Amino acid sequence: MALSLVGTVAAQIVSLYQFGLIGRLPDRPFWIFDSNKVNKSAYAYKRFAVPDAFLMLVSYGTTALLAATGNTKRPKIARVLMTGKIALDVLSALKLGQEEWAENKKLCLYCQSATLASIISLFLAWREMKS
Repeated sequence: MALSLVGTVAAQIVSLYQFGLIGRLPDRPFWIFDSNKVNKSAYAYKRFAVPDAFLMLVSYGTTALLAATGNTKRPKIARVLMTGKIALDVLSALKLGQEEWAENKKLCLYCQSATLASIISLFLAWREMKS
């Protein structure tokens, strides 16, 4: 659940930038990252004519809700649904990262942090689902 919230925090920060409430996204000084460029590009607005961080916020919020369901006594179906949703998050994040790079030749640090959190979540959810 906490790792899904990493995704929601990343989405909230980028949402504030895409909506114009903050003027610049701080980035790590690595050549591969330019969160400002990526999140103001046409790529970031091509799905449903909505800034993509808002879609990311809904998606990771849903994952966090599934992860919070049932707490430690989560029924098997809840574990399967949660793992399936996290798997979709990983596949979606990897595809979006590929598109992000193809269209901008840069990556968003915040989005890639959420991707990493999703990958770690999938390993944890898989372990829980199998138990």
